[in-house]
Amino acid sequence: MKKLISTLVGLTIFAAFGATALAQIIIEIDCTQFSNCIVYVNENYNGQAQPIGSKSAPYNTITQAVNKVMNEEDFSRIYIAGGTYDNETYPWDFDTNYGKTVQFWGGYNSSFTERNPATNKTRVIGNGANQVLRFHNSAGTVDGLDFSGFTGVGNNTDLLIDAYIDSPTSFSLKMNNNVFHDNEGHTQMAIVSVYGSNTASITNNTFYSNQTSSTVSNTDSALLIRGNVSADSNLFYANQASNVLNCSEEASFTNNFVLGNITGNTLKSWECDIYHNTVVNNEAGGINEAAVMRSIGASNIVNNIFAHNGGPALHLHTGDDDDNFDYNVTHDNENQPSLEGNNTDCDPLFADENSTSPNNVKLGAGSVCVDAGTELSSINTDYFGITRPADGDGVSGAASDPGAHEAPDALILAPTLSQEQVSLDPFSPDGDGVADSTTLSFELSVAANVDIGVYDSTGATLMKSLMDGAAQSAGTVSVVWDGTETSGTTVPNDNYLFVFSASNSGGTASGDIAVQVLSETTDPTPNPDPSGQCAGYSDVPASHPSCDAIEYAQSIGAMTGNPDGTFAPNELLQRDQVAKISLETFGLFDDNMDYCNGTDPFPDVPPAQWSYQYICRGVDVGMITGYEGGADAGFYRPARQVNRVEFLALILRNLSDTMPADSSTSYSDVEANQWFSGYARYSLDNDLFAGPNLMPTNGTKRVEVADVLYKLHNLGKI
Repeated sequence: MKKLISTLVGLTIFAAFGATALAQIIIEIDCTQFSNCIVYVNENYNGQAQPIGSKSAPYNTITQAVNKVMNEEDFSRIYIAGGTYDNETYPWDFDTNYGKTVQFWGGYNSSFTERNPATNKTRVIGNGANQVLRFHNSAGTVDGLDFSGFTGVGNNTDLLIDAYIDSPTSFSLKMNNNVFHDNEGHTQMAIVSVYGSNTASITNNTFYSNQTSSTVSNTDSALLIRGNVSADSNLFYANQASNVLNCSEEASFTNNFVLGNITGNTLKSWECDIYHNTVVNNEAGGINEAAVMRSIGASNIVNNIFAHNGGPALHLHTGDDDDNFDYNVTHDNENQPSLEGNNTDCDPLFADENSTSPNNVKLGAGSVCVDAGTELSSINTDYFGITRPADGDGVSGAASDPGAHEAPDALILAPTLSQEQVSLDPFSPDGDGVADSTTLSFELSVAANVDIGVYDSTGATLMKSLMDGAAQSAGTVSVVWDGTETSGTTVPNDNYLFVFSASNSGGTASGDIAVQVLSETTDPTPNPDPSGQCAGYSDVPASHPSCDAIEYAQSIGAMTGNPDGTFAPNELLQRDQVAKISLETFGLFDDNMDYCNGTDPFPDVPPAQWSYQYICRGVDVGMITGYEGGADAGFYRPARQVNRVEFLALILRNLSDTMPADSSTSYSDVEANQWFSGYARYSLDNDLFAGPNLMPTNGTKRVEVADVLYKLHNLGKI
């Protein structure tokens, strides 16, 4: 409590004193609670009252406020309105001022009723001055200021911000929410050294486009921290410095983004904890030994991402150091090290590895780097404030991510399924050692929990569960069915459905595929004698449930099978194959015609392509339009697997029927107002794809194409 106000109050005393008297009342005011203790600055103030540093008559320069704080014991806080402060006298020097905490708060509006440094930028312009602030054995706060235009002269004492605290008093220095840019010539842009019981924190600052006096001296740095100093959630980009960070004597560097700097050593550590940083696209340029880090002494370097950096080496351990370099991601650096311990090489799937915005250098959805870190109890949040750990892959529970970004559940990609197939259809589970089982397999796009069951032909009755919510990584998933139900009894001869789904926190994908069980009296293997086979195909028995459809597709020349005599009913078709099938089905193609006239219909369909004329004809009749958006815009991608909705479009565009509107609703997994919503409605109305789900992104099997063509024929559409 300070006696700040001595107010003379006139009291008129009647009766006893019979005269007017003056009494002095001493009011004690706590400087942390009352605005009387604050010095106000607004460079745009031009009021009639003489500037005295009050809220109603603020100073025009920060230097005036600094002088008042230095000379008057009762003032320690400086509130600064947004503006450009380029008429200052530097440095602001708080040296051996024991017992006093000096606070700079920028970002206020002109009335000092709101504070937002992002919108009320408080620009401190150096105009070539060397040093702006010195805290030597003084506590303080610097928050919400923008420093630029300072020029050092290149020796070890010339620093933009210099803090050295070795006071017997437990001081705390906070340097938060500031911006340092376009300064040059200093050995260090900022240096913070703290010893004893004193502490310092450097949080949410941005350093960009600064250039130290040298990029080869191995000493100059954008930030140098020593002792009990924590640098957390800062952004460094486009700086030129011998080191972006010089960290020593048990300081810590956590949750920072270090992007696109030109350095000798990006991170230089000596007895420093370097945790959860994202270090990307920095270039050492062959100047010093390390592109990313030079480690001297015992340091803990854990849970960082070092990716797309250039230079002669990724990291260098010098002398007999005892560093703990573990659980880091090292990916696509110019000189990738050999992986040791729990370090890994995985693609972080950044949106833009060349960006200087942390939003574009987050861990991407579906990256296997997600959840690849280890638990550090001292690190509870990431650069963006997301709580660590989060269940980033949606499968195996929460685990910390490497780097400054913790991927939350919302970033997880929903799984997709492709290349579904069974190894043997039909098969004969009679125990004779021949064709006794079949294998279902499909490709899973991202990690997910998978369910697989065998159902009767209607999909209503579960015969046997083959996988129940098992965690599966991206890649091939497969299960073997031996033809038995849950009790162990072999199922009767019939058609059955493999029904499968994959789910994670991003969503769910599902599919099904039919398979036939035949008794030992029927040979389930391909028959070289076509008699008794459907349409003469060696791999399709006459008893196949889609035999009529397959025979119809053959009879109209739409699907003629393979040269080896097989039909391959479960094979997935390509976009160009379905284009040909559609044109042949509707009699729209003449082998003797040149539909291309020497022009290429799409950049990826040259004359040498077998489907060249078919695709030209498809464009000519309005059946084929190619891709209209995304990375494939303007291309056809003929060899890509055709999904169900693309197949429906290629077929139904040739009908004379008017398709339902895109606003139509249909299958439970098809939303209205998509480009294919009308085709999906038509398919549901006419039972082209049966069941409540269309599974629009699933590949299209040959037997499914035959079924749809046959159904359209029976409806009188073909």
